Amino acid sequence: MTSFDVHQHLWPEQLVAALRRRSRPPRIDGDELILGEGTFAAGMEAHTLEARVGLLDEVGIDTAVVSLQPTLACDGIPELVDAYHAGIPELVAAADGRLQAFAVAECRDGFAGACVPAPAVVAESASWRTSSSPQDRRSSSTPARCPRRPQAHPPGGRRSWTIPLRCRPPTRHG
Repeated sequence: MTSFDVHQHLWPEQLVAALRRRSRPPRIDGDELILGEGTFAAGMEAHTLEARVGLLDEVGIDTAVVSLQPTLACDGIPELVDAYHAGIPELVAAADGRLQAFAVAECRDGFAGACVPAPAVVAESASWRTSSSPQDRRSSSTPARCPRRPQAHPPGGRRSWTIPLRCRPPTRHG
């Protein structure tokens, strides 16, 4: 039986380069990831295709579905999102079936789905729960551009969750 891991993060070189060019968070300096809430070891050696496939082999996983983690707060920074979207399909193509990728915040051609920050999912679900029209409820499940993640969060609470969405074209209902 094929095994999948649907919660891994992989930064293509285009994204790493874009993060290195930035002068404010989120950014990478050397092997440090600098975010608004602090500085962390980036572990850049883990963000190569060879390292990722080696890890999959080591733990016996056939395919990993990778995404850009919402905790980086890149979703509101177009040049970072564009860099991820430009680079990750190249890694997927070179991985010989070992990787699939979620797009950032919205469905896109060539991606397995979308990773949408939790605040956007909550906001979207509130709109369809209050709608009286079945058409509105169906169309509201299509992800849209997500707002920046909130800066404040409950003590001990998570700032975001990875919410994988399988993307498919809208259908017409009679």
